[in-house]
Amino acid sequence: MPIDKAKLISLLSAPITTPVAVNPAVRTELANVLQDTRTLVEPQPVSDVIPFILWQNQWNDIGFFGPKKNARYRKEAERKYSRGRKVFVDLGYNIGQEGAMPHPCIVLYNFIDLLIVVPTTSNTGHKISNMEPDIQKVNLVVPKDGIIFPNETIIQLHQIRVVSKNRILKDLNCNVRDYIPMNEWIDQVNVGLKAPGLIPYGTDLQKVLEMKVCFHYAPDVFHQMLRLRQQVETLEQEKRTLTHQLDELRKTYEQVAPWKE
Repeated sequence: MPIDKAKLISLLSAPITTPVAVNPAVRTELANVLQDTRTLVEPQPVSDVIPFILWQNQWNDIGFFGPKKNARYRKEAERKYSRGRKVFVDLGYNIGQEGAMPHPCIVLYNFIDLLIVVPTTSNTGHKISNMEPDIQKVNLVVPKDGIIFPNETIIQLHQIRVVSKNRILKDLNCNVRDYIPMNEWIDQVNVGLKAPGLIPYGTDLQKVLEMKVCFHYAPDVFHQMLRLRQQVETLEQEKRTLTHQLDELRKTYEQVAPWKE
């Protein structure tokens, strides 16, 4: 049955330190919400519910109230992961269009117990075409290479998140720094960045990802970089012009020097 939200919120106004077990009002609402969960889950297929049960059991162990929430639950949580490393992450259960369930992810940054990751998913059935246009333009569709990407893959840059290392199920033992995109693919990315030629051929995928992140999530920094790049190109052109002029002057001087016969 539905919980009494107003009652629960009113109880928060004065912190109550006694356990729920001896508070009849809160104990009743807890029983209600757990019953609602049971009502929602029991009609679902077994194949869908087993992962939910396993996840709930894990949350009971290492979640907010879990006795092991500050422990390193798996050996994978003890490692340091380099930028670009691929790891298999249990994203848990979602709200709305958030990513959920286990997915390969690419590490963007490593902390002691946390990772910043970008999830990936196979582009089966041309899945990218069913996404909203603003999401499509943020994401990258990467051709398969049979090693780092067994299938054509969507790198979901709209789903970047921080996760506990306890969510890591497996280290996939590869790094997108070793993936060098084809020239035609680089051209397409540069067009999307509205900066043809910005990313040079031979650039590894990790650098491409970081450029896309900068373009979409730090546009002021990205455009400042473009301005500085243009200034460098202008100065290099001026240097070439001055070097040519200096060479011409040197030739002229050598021709008219008094010691020349």
